[in-house]
This record gives sequence, structure tokens and C-alpha cells, in this order.
Amino acid sequence: MFAWFYTLIETEKDRDLQLKKWLTCLIREMMHGN
Repeated sequence: MFAWFYTLIETEKDRDLQLKKWLTCLIREMMHGN
């Protein structure tokens, strides 16, 4: 399901930062009930 996401961060040097950004966006979407 999230294979594309893991592939994306695998190519990033700062994947920990990318993960935090993604989680922040995900939480925001859930908070807004989107």
C-alpha cells in the first residue's frame, strides 16, 4: 500500500526528515477530517 512511499524515502538522504514531514501531513489531514 505504501510501497511507493518507502521507495521514495529510500532514495532520500534525509529520509528521517521526510518521514517526519509525511507523518505531520498525515496527522494534519486526519485532524481536519479529510
